[in-house]
Amino acid sequence: MKETINHIVTDLAVQAGYELVDLIIASDTIRVFVDTPGGITMDDCTRLTRALYDALDESDPGILERYRLEVSSPGIDRPLRTARDFARNVGKQVSVIYAADGAPVSVEGVIEAATDTELLLAGKKGVMRIALDSIRKSRLILEW
Repeated sequence: MKETINHIVTDLAVQAGYELVDLIIASDTIRVFVDTPGGITMDDCTRLTRALYDALDESDPGILERYRLEVSSPGIDRPLRTARDFARNVGKQVSVIYAADGAPVSVEGVIEAATDTELLLAGKKGVMRIALDSIRKSRLILEW
């Protein structure tokens, strides 16, 4: 069932012009986080919610009786997970926790570049190369 939900949500979000930032399917809740250049609005979330309800109901009429659907913006402090997330935030300061030799390492720095496989992060000790698949958690450091 999770594959069906993932496929439907991904297709509808992309068709509607949204970037699917995250999809969390847990126990009785489907959480969909989408974004667009310039930000997502409440109207955007409402339209996508209605479209998702229709599509999910059409694929399996009972699916939403077992799930609650939530569609929202990922927020300004959203986690960075993909190469695209890091590339979009080049020049911004982030906090990163990654695995090195099996142990978690926490660093902060400015994103210099991101490829499909690694992050270049300028920190206190110079520029570091961090494999994207070793990153466990990463967020923008918001300056107020």
